[in-house]
Amino acid sequence: MRTICRNTNKQAARNQQKGSKYQWTDVDVEELHRFLGLLIYTSLVTLPSIQDYWKQSHILSVSLPAKVMPRDRFRSISWNIHLSDPEEDVINDQRKGYHIYMDNFLHQPKTVPEFGKYEVWSLWGPTEATEKGVLVAEKNALTSKSKRGSVRWIREDRLVFVKWMDTREVSVCSTIHPAFSGETIKRKVKEGPGRWVAKDIPCPTPIMAYNKYMEGLTCQTSFSSITQPIAELLAEAKDKATAGRRVCQRCKQVDKKRVSFMSNQKIQKPTLTGQRFKTRKRDEKKVFDPTQFQETIVQGLNQTGSDLDAVAKFLDASGAKLDYRRYAETLFDILVAGGMLAPGGTLSDDLTRTEFCLFTAQEDLETMQAYAQVFNKLIRRYKYLEKGFEEEIKKLLLFLKGFTESERNKLAMLTGILLANGNISASILNSLYNENLVKEGVSAAFAVKLFKSWIHEKDINSVAGSLRKVGMDNRLLELFPANKRSCEHFSKYFTDAGLKELSDFARNQQAIGSRKELQKDLQEQMERGDAFKDIIASAREEMKKNNISEQTMIGIVWTSVMSYVEWNKKEELVTEQAIKHLKQYSPLLKAFTSQGASEILLLVKMQEYCYDNIHFMNSFQKIVVLLYKADVLSEEAILKWYTEAHVAKGRSVFLEQMKKFVEWLKNAEEESESEEEEAD
Repeated sequence: MRTICRNTNKQAARNQQKGSKYQWTDVDVEELHRFLGLLIYTSLVTLPSIQDYWKQSHILSVSLPAKVMPRDRFRSISWNIHLSDPEEDVINDQRKGYHIYMDNFLHQPKTVPEFGKYEVWSLWGPTEATEKGVLVAEKNALTSKSKRGSVRWIREDRLVFVKWMDTREVSVCSTIHPAFSGETIKRKVKEGPGRWVAKDIPCPTPIMAYNKYMEGLTCQTSFSSITQPIAELLAEAKDKATAGRRVCQRCKQVDKKRVSFMSNQKIQKPTLTGQRFKTRKRDEKKVFDPTQFQETIVQGLNQTGSDLDAVAKFLDASGAKLDYRRYAETLFDILVAGGMLAPGGTLSDDLTRTEFCLFTAQEDLETMQAYAQVFNKLIRRYKYLEKGFEEEIKKLLLFLKGFTESERNKLAMLTGILLANGNISASILNSLYNENLVKEGVSAAFAVKLFKSWIHEKDINSVAGSLRKVGMDNRLLELFPANKRSCEHFSKYFTDAGLKELSDFARNQQAIGSRKELQKDLQEQMERGDAFKDIIASAREEMKKNNISEQTMIGIVWTSVMSYVEWNKKEELVTEQAIKHLKQYSPLLKAFTSQGASEILLLVKMQEYCYDNIHFMNSFQKIVVLLYKADVLSEEAILKWYTEAHVAKGRSVFLEQMKKFVEWLKNAEEESESEEEEAD
């Protein structure tokens, strides 16, 4: 999912550079899940157009899509969602000139020349003359009495169909080869009773190429001369998942017998002869030998030396020869520590190692950035290493006690750079919460270097966003032992280390956490049916304890009051329900609107809530009137909100709703002023 998000964000950036005018913010995994859920929902609940899922003006309106995601956001993601890397797509589109060899792949041979538009040429065999689209010549065709080695062919543009008589007729088609270039193949021909003679017989060029490139690649290639015992074995193993392996084992026991994997069929199709059976690569058991792998990598790194560009090229080229997927852990151990790491983080003494690795490099940010580029190039080239690399970083963080201070500093800087560039997920930081690392202060010291390099590469917003995505934004205090786990100690430690931005972020997160706990307590008190005076007293005590202003408190109270009840889904009924509910809880709201700023903030919160919950769009004015009559809102606050303090969400709709009520307030104010003047 993270890969899809990354590719989608890249595609959106490319589209905006091309002139697309829609607004775009980067999509994350959580939002992508919501998008995919809506996509499934729209396939289950069908409406005439995509816009109808967000309409609320007819009887068939549905409420779920608007709650999950705004319509414009859904459409912008659907326009830009991209599974592959757009940068790699450009490179792939430039690649041409492929030759494809296929075996019974297409049902329309005449579609083969279409590949030529993309400079992709193909050979397809064996074919059947009965298949649709196969070119057939009525005159001079092969018959069962045709001489062995006879060739017939017919051409249409680049597409050539060839028939060749071996023990039976064989047909292929190709857009690559000529029909015949004089090639021969050896066959044993019977010249008398019990007498066989090897002779060279003509063989078409496409069939020679097919035998060369397709031999043994598929278990569905047919072979001749099958014995009855093998036929019975194949019939027995027909529907079993291990049939291929059993046939491979049995074939080794049959001396010079050719086995047909298609023998359970009543009619045998024409086949290419002269092929030898080969065991599938997936059935060959390979010995796990990380020592040999390490020697190969170490030798290459010693040859490249400290030239990191040469190291990157060597790793890129070696991936085609070595099994990176199987030995990913060994590979990353060597690049970081110079050799395979034993449990605890120590190097194995009995194995070869290299002096050209991360731990032996210079301890400066520029060098660590160069090493980060090496890892970035390697993972972009071999995508399957991405998960293994994250697991390696998690393991290295658990081994921090086994490294020297200099090695820890280098690893911290590298990790910070990789996190800033999005090469790894912030979830790897969970390893720093290991009890032993925290207790000895290793985690906190490592975090200082890590966050310094991270913020140097990006900014505190990048840190905050990444930590929120993995749910670690409220866990920073856990880097310290329990007796030092306080906001004050965290702030002092990281401020002294030159990371005031991080300490401010942690303090804000702590305040947000306290507000969430307060909101949760308020909801529990309302569910229990506690008296308003007890709820108000408890809330004011928390305000004093956590230094929460009245403006912040009224927002928490409003959210708690509106989250406490399950609202009706019908727009005509929800207004009545809201009026009844808020009338009951107006004393609680009144207790925290003693200041004009608190009243303004409450109006803004009401505006945002009614906009975000579409069923309340027509209820805003009635709620304001109710709270005005309950002395929660004053005339001055309502007039100020109307003229200047409102926000953009639903502004035109809500201002239109409030127009008559505001005019009434102004007239009532003028009348009261005139009455006061007359009294004077």
